Amino acid sequence: MTPAERKALAEIKGQGLQDVVRDRWPGERVFTYWDYRAGRFHQDLGMRIDLVLAGADAAGRVAAAWVDRKARKGTGPSDHAPVIVDLDTAPDGDIGPVVPPPSTPKKLPHRS
Repeated sequence: MTPAERKALAEIKGQGLQDVVRDRWPGERVFTYWDYRAGRFHQDLGMRIDLVLAGADAAGRVAAAWVDRKARKGTGPSDHAPVIVDLDTAPDGDIGPVVPPPSTPKKLPHRS
């Protein structure tokens, strides 16, 4: 990213949005894009260009957030991997289908 892009993202986040994947994986190398022509995926040389930004209410309900790298490994793969965010409950109380993350994220405090 260029300095101008980083500044624009900081301004967006300054409006109260949180990067829910970075919040969950603060010290990890998390990529969502790899140039498939140069074998970057297998070299672990990617970029994180697919973000999920959320306001405080939705960010506070994140039960899991991760990048599905396995989806990137398939036949005829995309150069992107899906970003998945699982909220503990929807506003109407329906949690919908639950797909477990491929690894254990940090534990969040239990809310009543």
